[in-house]
Amino acid sequence: MFKRSRSIQGDMFKSLSIQLGKRKQKLLEDPKAWHNVFYKEVLSRIDESPYSVLYDDVMGRPNSSIRIMISMMVLKEGQGWSDEQLFEACSFDIKVMHALGLFHIDQDVPAESTYYEFRRLLTIHNAAQSRDLLKWTFADITAQQAKELNIKGKKIRMDSKLINSNIAKSTRLQLILEATRKYLSKSANEYSDIPSKHKELRCQLRTKTSSNISYSLSIKEKKEMLVQIGQFIKYLLSKDTTCVDNHNHILSRIYKEHYQEDKEDKDNPGPKAPKDISSTSIQSAHDIDAAYRCKGQGASKQRVSGYHANIVESCDEEDSINLILDIEVIPANICEDAFLESAINQSEQILQKEDGTHPPIEEVITDGGYDSIANREEMLKGTRPKWRVAKTKGGKRRYNITKSDQNKIVVIDVGSGTKCKVTETKNKEKYIIHNPEGSRRYMTLYQIENYLKRQEIESQADTSSYNLRANVESTIHQCFHRLKKRNKIVYRRQIKCQWYVISRALWVNMTRIVGKNFKFESYLLLLHLWYILNASTTRYYKNEIQHFSIL
Repeated sequence: MFKRSRSIQGDMFKSLSIQLGKRKQKLLEDPKAWHNVFYKEVLSRIDESPYSVLYDDVMGRPNSSIRIMISMMVLKEGQGWSDEQLFEACSFDIKVMHALGLFHIDQDVPAESTYYEFRRLLTIHNAAQSRDLLKWTFADITAQQAKELNIKGKKIRMDSKLINSNIAKSTRLQLILEATRKYLSKSANEYSDIPSKHKELRCQLRTKTSSNISYSLSIKEKKEMLVQIGQFIKYLLSKDTTCVDNHNHILSRIYKEHYQEDKEDKDNPGPKAPKDISSTSIQSAHDIDAAYRCKGQGASKQRVSGYHANIVESCDEEDSINLILDIEVIPANICEDAFLESAINQSEQILQKEDGTHPPIEEVITDGGYDSIANREEMLKGTRPKWRVAKTKGGKRRYNITKSDQNKIVVIDVGSGTKCKVTETKNKEKYIIHNPEGSRRYMTLYQIENYLKRQEIESQADTSSYNLRANVESTIHQCFHRLKKRNKIVYRRQIKCQWYVISRALWVNMTRIVGKNFKFESYLLLLHLWYILNASTTRYYKNEIQHFSIL
């Protein structure tokens, strides 16, 4: 049964701070200390009402505090704790208890089982409704912070990060064997009518790991095993009617992604060629959401089996602080350009005031990874902000193309500055650009139109925006510096990886608010020290000392 958290009435005899000395009490109750800022900026801003859908309206025991459990998730990722360290700190660390609003010595955090059950309910709700409640909470908290800090957000910048899921690398045969083994371990069917040719394989899958089965096989035997396991999977699927056209059924996906049936001999499917296997195919039997991507060349080449995370933050020079406004996590094989439009729309919603009078975003700063033909068309609309892209995709432009008043194509060679002759083919499907050295280039009208859009997008970039874009890489480091080797996250499945990034973003925003308060106090300290050291009279010196002590 859903129950909102209630404020605990103060009790001086149970208060944690009353047991401390004056010096420790002052440090604990400092409103600018991280634990008190966390309590104000994160825990106190959590709206629990959307989480009522996770619990029954009448039946069952009342739930534990939602905002405490969400805050525990943020603290865990913010501090880089294990689950054991999290519960120990929440139970015995006075600062952490204050951060969670546990001000009395007899107050306790939710039990481990309650915490894990809450995460399980969130996962089930996301799978059923395709709505991440934790992401909604992040947007709500950030909107409140932006409003209170008067973040104008006229400029935003974004960057992305490829993340490896917490899965082991495996060969194609090991992947298929592990998926089949996992399916058999959960299946209650005894398969009494199983063909004799599959009995030994079923016995091996139930008693051995996939690595043990494939380790001792020769190359020839591995190829034979790949065919045999495909036939066995086809038999298993014929006995399971629940997996038909079920995208989340691991065995059904494995079969469709790795095998093809001959029209004349459907009972003996053969393995597909490696080049025919999509990057969206399952990378691990333990994480069916992860996708494959190979990015870059040479020393910077990355091979990722996991996810792609996008970070958007404000970067207006008029704002006193930059806040992370939006995050999104998708499979790794999806390019950065898929983030652009949704990230802008989400950021505008967060920055907008309740009456809708907040000025819209004026500039969006990105690198070339976000460039695409579709994004060029979208960002050149009159209602969209200026797009400051560091470098557009494609080779270096050779021409400057414009249209005359008579709607004729005018081409200038960038290198020589000379005007190029432009003619049309006989069927008038393409334009012919005659280069100064005598060569020709053929372009369709669609290509020319896209060339014009690229020129217009590139003309919006400037040096200041390029410098601002580079700073977003430090935000990427702030959010992801706790990843393991090879950028591996400690979680599996997309939703849990997204929770990790959300928690890190909330933590980074909180630390920036703490840093903002510290910088302001440091500024006052340096200002008054300067006045003191430059005082021309003893009387002025004494007045400044007295004024500084008051502050």
